[in-house]
Amino acid sequence: MNEYLIAIAITLIVIDFFIASEFPSFVAYLLLSYVTVVEVDVDPLYGVALGALVFGVLLVFHFQVLRALSSVVIDKFISPDKIPTGDDGLVGEMGRVAEVSGKRFVRVGDQLCVFLDDAQLGHNTQVKVIGVQDTKLVVEPVGSAGGQL
Repeated sequence: MNEYLIAIAITLIVIDFFIASEFPSFVAYLLLSYVTVVEVDVDPLYGVALGALVFGVLLVFHFQVLRALSSVVIDKFISPDKIPTGDDGLVGEMGRVAEVSGKRFVRVGDQLCVFLDDAQLGHNTQVKVIGVQDTKLVVEPVGSAGGQL
């Protein structure tokens, strides 16, 4: 019987990784506390104290270790929330130098972006975005002959 309760407790703890509620873990801790009290042959008053102590230790474990671990697992594998946006999302993309009203930009997809023009790239030069510096794209020419296509 106690083996089943331990198996249910472990299942509830695993389930807690996938849902946004701490209720399954708390039920699991109550089950583990109960199993501990039943397995130890002591006076009933000591059993209650032991059960409360085990439950308290499991709660501390939950909030100090398991919650941090589950946060890392969820953020890294289940639903990463670091998605590059804005100019940072353009790093690695290909584009071409375009001229609009006498000003030069890089056209990446359907966006015109300001870029650092250290190499004096010519109109329609194919470039690759390699970074972002002070809200300007850092680009490098792609292809032979300085990137002219």
